[in-house]
Amino acid sequence: MANFFGNSYGILILGLSIIISFLSCGSDDELVSDGQMTYFPSLDNTEAWESVSPLDLDWELSYLPAIDSFLRQTDTRSFMIIKGGKIAYEAYFNTDLNGLPYSASSTWPSGDLSRSLFSLGFGVFLDQEAYDLQGSSSALLTTSWNGLSLSQQSAIRFQDHLGFTAGLKVLTGQEACTDSICFEFEMEPGQQWKEHPALYWVLADSMQLVIDGGLDAFFETYISQPIGASGSWVKNQYSYDYYTTARSLARLALLTINNGNWDGNTLLEDQEYLNHLVESSSEDNPAFAFHWWLNNGEGGILPYTQLPFEGKMIPDAPTDFRFAYGNSGEIILLNPTDQLIIVRQGNLPQGIPAHGYLLDLWTQIDLLLP
Repeated sequence: MANFFGNSYGILILGLSIIISFLSCGSDDELVSDGQMTYFPSLDNTEAWESVSPLDLDWELSYLPAIDSFLRQTDTRSFMIIKGGKIAYEAYFNTDLNGLPYSASSTWPSGDLSRSLFSLGFGVFLDQEAYDLQGSSSALLTTSWNGLSLSQQSAIRFQDHLGFTAGLKVLTGQEACTDSICFEFEMEPGQQWKEHPALYWVLADSMQLVIDGGLDAFFETYISQPIGASGSWVKNQYSYDYYTTARSLARLALLTINNGNWDGNTLLEDQEYLNHLVESSSEDNPAFAFHWWLNNGEGGILPYTQLPFEGKMIPDAPTDFRFAYGNSGEIILLNPTDQLIIVRQGNLPQGIPAHGYLLDLWTQIDLLLP
């Protein structure tokens, strides 16, 4: 399965019968048991990542060509569906950042989805450095990171950074600005949810200062290597962007859906932090969980828009869905009950907002799945 679509740009030119026959070559035992992952790909990539046949998953295979066409026409670069840890669908489209055919080895920026990956990594950092999630972020940050008084500063917890409840003004057009003049007091922390990316990136800036090799080295040592992934953090003016391959993004999704555990190796120990990755971290925005979004049906505020919504973010998807998605079209969808993972790299089609594309993509996928 892994290489079938790699040189075809996802075009289903060989017919469904050949696709089904090829996909059937993977091992199909040990898929899902009681909602727990039972298969993890090898760490050193010496063994092929096993696949699972859509025939055994009872997919509506007649929809595969339509999905392939949709992905190709909407500026997608990579698309994977993982079931029980095994590859059920993998396709590559268009060109990479250098104008070459996009493939399994191509890297792509994760955009705003990088915040979701950072939130996972920062939980491991708090574990390793023995910081308390409920403790003041002043224990890590320099006293000059904002223009607040010392007492106002000390009241802001790590949880307020990650949960977007720091009580600071969000300056229009400067949402990611980490200069001290961009942080202004508005209210006591913990009272109101406001999307404020700079609260994440000022933590990343501090990690760059206190860790040998910075954020890149920490992520590589404590997350990427233990799960066989690869990637690099690149700083833009203020924000950080994680460049990685589709398969590495899928590995990070596997780690996330398995609550910080990789094949028995627990990378994230703090149960309180784990809860904030899978449960709402804000009364103001019940759909928000440390930059992983929930489909719990309790309404909330749409990311990148500040627009309120009622019910589920993806109306036709299960309530236990949680996902990460960037404002440029990067997507990770997780369905823990079915151990289903969907990964998409690429740009947004012109004129389509991020949430609109997410809904369109799920409409296509929902036709395929049983």
